[in-house]
Amino acid sequence: MTYVIYCLVFIFYCIGVVHPINEKCSSDNDCSKDKSFCIDDVCQCDRLSIYSKNIKQCWNYATEYAADCFEPEQCTEFLGEHGNCINNKCLCDDGYKWLGGSCISYVGKNESCSENVSCLDANDPLALTCIDGVCQCRAGYYDRGMDCRIQSEYQKECAINKDCFPTSNSVYSYCKLGKCTKDSTFKSDIEENVTISNSLLYFNEDNTDDCSQGILSNFTKEDCSKCSKHLYFRDSICICRPGYFLQDGECIPELGMSDSYKHYTEDSDCPIKPSKLSNGICYCKNYWFQHYTNRECKKTTLQYTYNCMDNDWCKAMGPYAYCDSNTKQCKCIDQAVLNSDTFLCEIPGERNLTGICLEDTDCSLYQKCLNQECQCENEFSQMDNTCLPKIGGSCEIFNCSHIENAECISNQTCQCKSSAYVTDGYRCLEKSTHLNDECSIEEQCQDIPHSSCISSSNGSSYCTCQNNYLDKNGTCYLKREYKSQCASRLDCTILLGDSFVCRNSLCQCPVYYTYKDDVCVRSSSSKILALYFMLWALVFVILM
Repeated sequence: MTYVIYCLVFIFYCIGVVHPINEKCSSDNDCSKDKSFCIDDVCQCDRLSIYSKNIKQCWNYATEYAADCFEPEQCTEFLGEHGNCINNKCLCDDGYKWLGGSCISYVGKNESCSENVSCLDANDPLALTCIDGVCQCRAGYYDRGMDCRIQSEYQKECAINKDCFPTSNSVYSYCKLGKCTKDSTFKSDIEENVTISNSLLYFNEDNTDDCSQGILSNFTKEDCSKCSKHLYFRDSICICRPGYFLQDGECIPELGMSDSYKHYTEDSDCPIKPSKLSNGICYCKNYWFQHYTNRECKKTTLQYTYNCMDNDWCKAMGPYAYCDSNTKQCKCIDQAVLNSDTFLCEIPGERNLTGICLEDTDCSLYQKCLNQECQCENEFSQMDNTCLPKIGGSCEIFNCSHIENAECISNQTCQCKSSAYVTDGYRCLEKSTHLNDECSIEEQCQDIPHSSCISSSNGSSYCTCQNNYLDKNGTCYLKREYKSQCASRLDCTILLGDSFVCRNSLCQCPVYYTYKDDVCVRSSSSKILALYFMLWALVFVILM
């Protein structure tokens, strides 16, 4: 997949390049096609970019975890030596996990551990601890097999039945709508739940960091160095230090990262919601899952409902579950079966996951994992096994040459070249200007009032008057019938004929006229009456 992307980027790069890297130039415009700049009269990458020899182009260094990438060197500058470009995202190498602002070495449940290697669960950094050289469930957690989950009690939060543990003489083994509910009574010898310590991590009271909000990219080196959350990246730009990310103009700590500036004393102090404090550090609240970027807490499905909005909700069923995008229900992948007791999707025998995805990180650039398949994100479409931008999609990586009459504009999105074109997201087509012009999409007829792109019997489509409208001299007029409502005489005459008038807000015949054979004709009674008045007028003249 990555090789295909390299090839396509190279093809797009070759179309219309002015000056390649290291060649002479007179202005930045000479180098714009490969994102380089004219520095000392030579096209070069700026200090915040790296030159890719594979695709002959400058790419920005990553300045946050999971940023888009093409080269490993884009990632290591920010993530460190164990950062890598995996499926076009800056992630940690195998055996390392992003936590506390770096890629740390870790092992999983039941694996050997030491002081130099952390015990980490895939979704809950607090679930495991090193006991006698082996990663085991921490106190307050129970062993479900593949993972460790927090124990809960009567009327406390839960997600699955197994979460509910007994207290005193009662057993609470039923999780109903997120609360442990009483199921039956028996004598229990199980120890009471041990909660995670929320002891406060104290900070230096003399902390004088000046972390005033502002546009970080505009900070000088001196401004940037005033706050321990900030980093003057490559001596060029102020960004959030690893372990922090920008939110509402402020660098806030990721989940699992100690805040070196603010004192957190309550769960509500955590900037990422919903969170809990453990030793003064914020983590996701019980039964929520920590996103792999450490910047978001993801909700969980309930065994009572199976409801979900995305794959992360289904982690309560283990790593082999996904969210069906059609039913919005958590399911086991095709190779797995659900253990109704543990609520785990388990794979019997040998594991073979060839051709399916479980996480978005299994997919390539501009793809998401939907229904076990990598599919293009909404603003991109599939072309030659690669997701290329639609109109409105980002053209930061790929330009818009695959869409005729489109261009990559200043905000780095594909747009139609001018207002003379309209789009359905995939194409830029000229607007129709007259009725009966041929069309392909509805938007082409938008400048012709009361028209639509309607298929004809010959298989083509044309801008045609909508239902209840009729074409009269190239204009669509609302259909009028005898005694239809009107606002002016023209409303009636344009379709019904000159014999009609708008009287009492209705299209009808003038006084002394009658409606006959779709026209207004002078009535016979009106003729007799007119003759009567003429005779009286003649008599009056003779008598005078």
